[in-house]
Amino acid sequence: AWAVQVGAFSKRDAARDFAQKVVGKLSDTLDHVTASVSAAGGKKVLYRSRLVGFVSRSEAQDACTVLKRGKVSCILVAPGTATASLQ
Repeated sequence: AWAVQVGAFSKRDAARDFAQKVVGKLSDTLDHVTASVSAAGGKKVLYRSRLVGFVSRSEAQDACTVLKRGKVSCILVAPGTATASLQ
């Protein structure tokens, strides 16, 4: 499934709280989308805040557009990839 990354934080709790806050800004039609946090990095770990479970690229893109209108930066993450792509 597609994902939307909404931030990266140095603390896991901050990443989780932000992802949960942002998922609440989405339409009720996206109730299958959930907040997720994953760790990344080498010497310094960053925790990625992501919304996961989008069924298509266009659904993820539409959600990102809504979030950007609400002043939340976001990038799309393709299925099966650990990295995000700027959109």
